[in-house]
Amino acid sequence: MMQTTRFTPEEIAAARTLPVRATTRVVASVAGRPVDFWNALRNRPDGPDYETTVGGVTIYRRGQLLHWMHKHLIDPSQTKREDAR
Repeated sequence: MMQTTRFTPEEIAAARTLPVRATTRVVASVAGRPVDFWNALRNRPDGPDYETTVGGVTIYRRGQLLHWMHKHLIDPSQTKREDAR
């Protein structure tokens, strides 16, 4: 089962520290999501943009990744309702 594609402000803040270009492992480590999460997103039409090198290494560009993560930011009003349950 795949984790939610919603991100917290803290996860986005952490992703801002990524280098300009980062491998899947680096993104996973910094963003706090497992490598399998990012691998699964590559098979979805709504996943973040990425590049694949000639050697087969997946590279994410920080700006594109942050833009995608912002589009998937958790709505604070939803988390307040969930916390009240």
